[in-house]
Amino acid sequence: MLSPVYWDIRFYRITMFLLYGGSYASRYDLIFNHLHQKKVRTILELCFGDILLAEFCRNNQINWTGIDRNEAFVRYAKKKGFNSIKNDIGIPGAFPGSDIVVISGALYHFHDSIDSLLEKILKSTDQILISEHAINFETTKGLIGFLGGIISNAGNRNEPFRYSTASLKVLLTEISSRHNLQCHFIGRYKWDEVYLLSKK
Repeated sequence: MLSPVYWDIRFYRITMFLLYGGSYASRYDLIFNHLHQKKVRTILELCFGDILLAEFCRNNQINWTGIDRNEAFVRYAKKKGFNSIKNDIGIPGAFPGSDIVVISGALYHFHDSIDSLLEKILKSTDQILISEHAINFETTKGLIGFLGGIISNAGNRNEPFRYSTASLKVLLTEISSRHNLQCHFIGRYKWDEVYLLSKK
């Protein structure tokens, strides 16, 4: 059953606000800075959840498209005038073309099918910006662990799997080698690590 945190954007934001110690929006700063520096003009955001990146794009004349399977999130984005699409990114089908694809805090959902997802993404873009939790929230004690358990079910099942700092680096390095990509570490904010994968 879908966790209640995904029923409404307000529940999601409150949970994320607590999880990031009141600095939830700051988790996007590394992404914003990179996109601003590279003067990106079209972005596809996968599993977008909230619309913080969409709002940044609107304020910077960047064409944003978001895909998420959560009806409530897609409906909210549409209500705010954003080009959001309801779909499961793991199913067959082409993605819209873009300068860069952004996937934030959702890579762990696809850890057992990462190569097929990557191949699909690379047919639509030359660059992938990945921001991913490098911690297992559910095995962390206290409030962080409790909130991690709440957000672990985004529609399929409870998913306790998370990358560690080391395992995320190994994964992205290995898949970059397999797909002839450059892998560049952008930076870290709290437990989020940001990487850029780009075609050589």
